[in-house]
Amino acid sequence: LVALVTGGYLAFEFNMRRARRQIEANARVDSLLTAEVRSVPQIVEQLGADRSLVRKRLHSLVRDPATSAGRIGAALALLPDDRSQAQSLVDHLTKPEATPEELLVIRDGLLRNKALEPFIEPLIAGLPPASERLSDAAIRALGVLALAQPGWSRWPEFADRVAAKLVQVNPFEIAAWREVFQPVSTVLNQPLRGIYADRSQSEPRALAFSLLLEFASQEDNLERPEALAGLLPDADPEQFRSILRRLSSPADRERALAVLL
Repeated sequence: LVALVTGGYLAFEFNMRRARRQIEANARVDSLLTAEVRSVPQIVEQLGADRSLVRKRLHSLVRDPATSAGRIGAALALLPDDRSQAQSLVDHLTKPEATPEELLVIRDGLLRNKALEPFIEPLIAGLPPASERLSDAAIRALGVLALAQPGWSRWPEFADRVAAKLVQVNPFEIAAWREVFQPVSTVLNQPLRGIYADRSQSEPRALAFSLLLEFASQEDNLERPEALAGLLPDADPEQFRSILRRLSSPADRERALAVLL
């Protein structure tokens, strides 16, 4: 009797725990339907191994055109057990309608799952020759390569065209595009400075300044004060104040002053 009661209790506890996990997993899949794309990686991580409990729902969501974040999240959740999801994710991130936030989430997820390597050479092969402007698909492919291949020997070949494309994007997306190309900021510095120094086009100049300011302000930039000081000679009054706010400590201002003198 003791064995039967104990066994029954343990079976009951197991089923209750599984039922709770099922409810929580379904709730997380539901949250993918309304989530901001930046929240997708956290939801996928929370889902973890419980994705096995909702695999059918995830596959259904991948095929559902209603929500972009839901499709991306479902594909990333399935990716550890289903490598075929990598192809659909790569196909999505090179589409013109893919946002830079989606690009960030997808490329990070692919790299984290070691699923991007087979697509690097095809992405490179699809890039236009030096005589052609960059298409929307090409700038997104280069955005993937910025993280996957930051030391790529051909970056100087594309730097001018990437900079020219970045200063034409929607200003509301410039912060996300800056994150996309942060790994190759040193390569983009010179062409962006050329655009920033040209006062004939105000909007491209303003976007170039925004990118240069954020690239220079990175905490891991060992020459941060000097890089910020280099922006001062071409700055208008508002830009000048923005730069000075980044040079908040006396030590930083002293180093910046040494560059200007």
